Amino acid sequence: MIEGQFKPYQKFQFGDLELPNVEDIPFTVAFQASAVSNGSTITWPSVQAGDIAYLFDTAANNSGSPTLVTPSGFTSIVSESWATFWASGISRRICDGSETGSITGMDGTNSENKVLLVFRGTHPVASVTNSTPTTQGTTGNPTSQNINASGQVTPLIVFGMVYAGSASVAFATETPSFDATVTDALNRLRVGYKIYNASPANHTIDQADQGSANYLAGFYSRLSN
Repeated sequence: MIEGQFKPYQKFQFGDLELPNVEDIPFTVAFQASAVSNGSTITWPSVQAGDIAYLFDTAANNSGSPTLVTPSGFTSIVSESWATFWASGISRRICDGSETGSITGMDGTNSENKVLLVFRGTHPVASVTNSTPTTQGTTGNPTSQNINASGQVTPLIVFGMVYAGSASVAFATETPSFDATVTDALNRLRVGYKIYNASPANHTIDQADQGSANYLAGFYSRLSN
């Protein structure tokens, strides 16, 4: 080897200290940033290439359901109208580092509620596999939902989404507890997440009847580098 050059995948060594190759670092994921909005758009936080972003979006009209929108560059996970006047969407995007400015989502004549969550891995996220979402929109009490994540390959993120049209929203059940939850400024939309870098568990989520409109959804995302 010529002095001053390194062979591919060679480990760097300084005295007795040997640094691992990037390829030897386990692929794990951590929460990076969030944003919220009560309009038709939401502003990107700072992201870099290989981050993954999830947009949770609800809107309501005074007459008929709002138009369903999957923002440009995002892939839809959930997109449905429910209980006559409401619509809910969940979508994700693997970032390329160019993401700045605003994201245009659903526009409702009565209300819009948006939560954006960004996660970052020890390696760039290259692909994502989502479980089949469990969803229910109703004017009554949603049914308890199970997210079966046990035994899945990690890293993996379990998500729960709960919405109430006329009350401060909360999970009646989140077992096990989420790492954190994020709400919009009006506290109508709440999103919880649980990151598993090892040994994922099954989750149960539920919502009480919280007024004229209630929406409950859950799923997991399995990430690959």
